[in-house]
Amino acid sequence: MARRVLIVTPAGLTRQWKEEMRRKFDQDYAIYGRDFFINDLEDWKRYDHVVGSIDLLKRDDHLEKLRAAGSWDIIIFDEAHKLTKTASGERAERYRLAETLRKKTDALILLTATPHQGKQDRFISLLELIRPDLSEQLAMLEMNKEIVADLILRNRKSEVTNSDGQFIFRGQQSHRVPIPLSREMERFNDRLSSYLKQGYSAGEGRGNIGRAIGFVMTTYRKLASSSIAAIGAALERRKQRLLGRIAERKLHEERDWSLDDVVEGGDDQDSLELLFVGGVEEFFDDESALIDQLITLARQVRQADSKLEKFLTEVVDPLIREGKKLLVFTEYRATQAYLQEQIARRYPHLPAPLLINGSMSLDDKLEAIDAFNETVPFLISTEAGGEGINLHRACHVMVNYDLPWNPSRLVQRIGRLYRYGQENRVVVFNLHAEDTFDNSALSLMYQRVEQIVSDMAPVGGEFHDRLHTEILGELLEQIDLTEILEHAKDFDLGHTKEQINRALERARAAQKLQSEILSNASRYDPNALQGTFGLGAEHVQQLVEGLAPYLDIRIEGRQHGGRVLDIRLPSTLVGQFPEFGNRERLQVTAYRRLRTERARGAFLLDFESEFFKHLIAFAKSQEFDGRYACAAGPEAGVLGAFRLRWQNDQGKVTSETFLPVHVDVDGKAQPYPSYFSEWLNAHQASQAWPNTPPEQRKATMEKIRSVADEMLAAESNRFKHPNAAVLIGMADLRSG
Repeated sequence: MARRVLIVTPAGLTRQWKEEMRRKFDQDYAIYGRDFFINDLEDWKRYDHVVGSIDLLKRDDHLEKLRAAGSWDIIIFDEAHKLTKTASGERAERYRLAETLRKKTDALILLTATPHQGKQDRFISLLELIRPDLSEQLAMLEMNKEIVADLILRNRKSEVTNSDGQFIFRGQQSHRVPIPLSREMERFNDRLSSYLKQGYSAGEGRGNIGRAIGFVMTTYRKLASSSIAAIGAALERRKQRLLGRIAERKLHEERDWSLDDVVEGGDDQDSLELLFVGGVEEFFDDESALIDQLITLARQVRQADSKLEKFLTEVVDPLIREGKKLLVFTEYRATQAYLQEQIARRYPHLPAPLLINGSMSLDDKLEAIDAFNETVPFLISTEAGGEGINLHRACHVMVNYDLPWNPSRLVQRIGRLYRYGQENRVVVFNLHAEDTFDNSALSLMYQRVEQIVSDMAPVGGEFHDRLHTEILGELLEQIDLTEILEHAKDFDLGHTKEQINRALERARAAQKLQSEILSNASRYDPNALQGTFGLGAEHVQQLVEGLAPYLDIRIEGRQHGGRVLDIRLPSTLVGQFPEFGNRERLQVTAYRRLRTERARGAFLLDFESEFFKHLIAFAKSQEFDGRYACAAGPEAGVLGAFRLRWQNDQGKVTSETFLPVHVDVDGKAQPYPSYFSEWLNAHQASQAWPNTPPEQRKATMEKIRSVADEMLAAESNRFKHPNAAVLIGMADLRSG
């Protein structure tokens, strides 16, 4: 029913959306700003299926063009948690875009795996986008949690099954890989701690310049947590700056320096250091001499890097012997390049590891992903690959070479493999090095989280593994140690441990609140829907087989387990259907995947094919007279089937649903009878009509009609007005 569809997504996902819509729905989408540009506003008439980058469309010049595009039948925002609005009501640009587009459609869909994130105000602002008319009720969400049932459809990975009832997601196994502290690393860390303390002290009371110095110290700590290569390279650059060999960049005096200045996906040390104040001036007395000592010690550590050696011998070597692919995540490009060099040196007979980082174009990233899925066994990614891309088709093992200060990034990393279509249990190796104060704090935090999750998850069985994974992700999303570690300038682990414990308690409370609220969301229950929307390929095929004799269509054979039919059309129907051309003999199937994978020559039958529309029209015609029947059923009574339709303010039908209603012999009406899908899928033999008095038939019909009218009214709202409850058919059922 949707002619014009707009999909708004992060830039890195635009091509993926385009490809998935073509592969899954045979629909062609054009990417705004890539496949086409709007110079004349009249050009919008040529584009009904559009994918656009959220950060491109939010810009004023593009937003103005988008306003002129007219209305859309459906607008979809992917990764919708990126739509933020401050508690004071100030609109961020992305949120402003969504508010603008909300007025251009009656069907707004927000997609996100993390709608709440422990931030109640942001969560409410998302719900207000969907139903702005409920803003007052949403403001009191904690007192009115059930309201989310009308706004959210929730699928939990731990509960999703396929059509055979088998769990799709198999959970994950996390392995802690402890890294021993070498004597060389201990000496380097002691000297680095002294340098950092003096740096923080030098920045105190110096305004913006002091904050910039503090920012540099904190960046060095994060680099040291990643690898000796990353911190070593940064110190070498600092030394070159003090020698005047790197051009000075002046600090903007009015800038408020904080870790928030790190751009999303920023994995380059040069950008993270935001290049420093003072030109050739030292931050404190004898800084240059201390840096010389650190550089010497860093080179000694690199000669015997225990973290790298543990990674290669205990993780990579066994995986190579087993012929498995490996995805490695790290925060910084310097660490990434270091690992690429070391892996290539250790395994010269294998293709060199591929990279994904923030310096690469989308095309380069997609090319690397394709090569990883095909032949290359290693892919090393920074946070630039931590969200939105699919890496699961050929890999189920990943390593976190460093642990991010914001644990929600760890969830995003794992999500690259723990996705729909992953056929194996995901295996995650986390390298826990306690070589720096920050790594010790992070290791402590992750151990505490694992203990909390183990206490919360049920014991035993496959469900435990999947639910454990889900709870772990939900809890990690609520924690951000960045602020705690940023302010831990005295490197007192005891004090920091207390702060971590308090943060974990807050995260646990936030996770509990999120669970309570989202427990009210509507759930996709395949068993419950068997009696309602359980119309699938088997029903399409059954209709074809059942109606074929009435239209002189001969079924001459069956292929692929009976799911592909060899049919011969009568001369009166040859050439009547564009999809068949002038063929008399052909193969048809209602199973889309079968047609794309094994039966490529078969014609697909769905509700949009002209042949199937012809069958439907015949089944509804007086010639066939198939609207009323008498048949055997599991329960005696009368069964009525309706199509409920709703319209928008302009009178256009925007949604519809199928409603079966059963009235038993005692006159009790039951919508969505549990037997309906199974009964519908069985061939029914006609029986003699019962001798029911007209008054009784009329009363039964009125009761069935009243149930349909009630359902039509119950689903109506400001954007969805009742249109009609159309009777599709009725059947008198005799038990047996």
